Formats: sequence, C-alpha cells, structure tokens
Amino acid sequence: GSGNQLLVSTFIVLLLALTGKVSTTRRGSILAAAVIIYSFMSVVGGYSATRLYFQMNGKAWSRCVLLTAVLFPIPAALVFSYVNSVAIAHGSISA
Repeated sequence: GSGNQLLVSTFIVLLLALTGKVSTTRRGSILAAAVIIYSFMSVVGGYSATRLYFQMNGKAWSRCVLLTAVLFPIPAALVFSYVNSVAIAHGSISA
C-alpha cells in the first residue's frame, strides 16, 4: 500500500516536472507538489493495501488502513527530526 502510494506519487511529480506544470527553478515547488500529491495518493495506498488484505482473508481492515497511513510518514519524520537535531547541535545555520 505505502509502496504503491510512494511510487505513483513519484511518477506523477516527475511527470509534472517534465511537462513544466511544476517549476523546477523555484525553490521548494517540487517539494510542495510532492507533499500534496503524496497526500492525494493516499487513496491509492489505502485501496491497494485493503484489497490485498481482503485477498488474504483479513478481518481487521481498519487496522490495515491505519498502518498504511503511518508506515512511511512516521519513520520519515523521525529520521528528519534526528538529522535536523544533529545539525542544530553542530551549529549549522541551514538546520
């Protein structure tokens, strides 16, 4: 589920950047587009995870959807927080 969501989001952002819909020269525009598209593609992640879960005769589908929703963002936020904290501890001005 999360892998499908990330894969579809990546391809859509790349496609938008290649067609010029998202400016590659403005700072942060690709990142903003990636966050927004990743959020919209949660439908793809939830659908694919739940469909596979039902094919394996799962009963707690709501737990499956919840795990799909937090499986990628929480570890990514933890890594970001750790790296940013280390940068701040070393006195970096870009943290």
